[in-house]
Amino acid sequence: MDFVGMVLFGLMSGLAINYLSDRLPWQRSPGRPLCHHCGQEKRWQDFLLLRACPHCNRKPSWRNPLVMLLALGIAFLIPSYGFWKAAVLEYFLLVAVMDIEHRVIMHPVSALGLILGGITGWREHGWQQALLGGAIAGLIMGAAYLFGLYYARWMAHRRKLEGVEEGLGFGDVTLSLILGLILGMSVLRALMLGILAGGIFGLLYLLFFARRSALQAAIPYAPFLLLGSAIVLLR
Repeated sequence: MDFVGMVLFGLMSGLAINYLSDRLPWQRSPGRPLCHHCGQEKRWQDFLLLRACPHCNRKPSWRNPLVMLLALGIAFLIPSYGFWKAAVLEYFLLVAVMDIEHRVIMHPVSALGLILGGITGWREHGWQQALLGGAIAGLIMGAAYLFGLYYARWMAHRRKLEGVEEGLGFGDVTLSLILGLILGMSVLRALMLGILAGGIFGLLYLLFFARRSALQAAIPYAPFLLLGSAIVLLR
């Protein structure tokens, strides 16, 4: 892919990530861009030029230009790692943005990941290794999800707390399955790196930033799983 092609791929990917991150939390169907703040429709020219929302008069968040820069940076990895790995990294960026902003990995995003992960895993490892990696990653994170769910409920009941967030959501389990499809058996290393990075960040966050108890101070976990997977993918 030549320079112009990489730039176009990066720009289109960045626009798609920003569009989906703004629209999917409000509407699950395609349509005009929505304001990140109030959920009202905007004109395409307002979205593309990063203009303020005509309804609430608030400007797009800093996330929009940052995503565009990151998406362009990923596009320039194509000569070294190929188109499919770049496409996977763009997907990782979409999931990370949505999990950081909304603490959820939505079903349409997971469905896209299953398709992309299945194709990538089949190309990179063959369908047997892809399915095996997906099954193992899903089982490991599924067990962690159930343990965390029941432990959090038990501690909340013991301490008489309400509204305690889950440390690990079921969307993280689905994401792990997708990562297993993409990486095959190498997903075990990715999960270890992601869990380590998430643990270090969570400890530092609780020590220096969180003013609530450890049970109530939940952090998005998907970005750490994606970081570990990106490291393994580009090894």
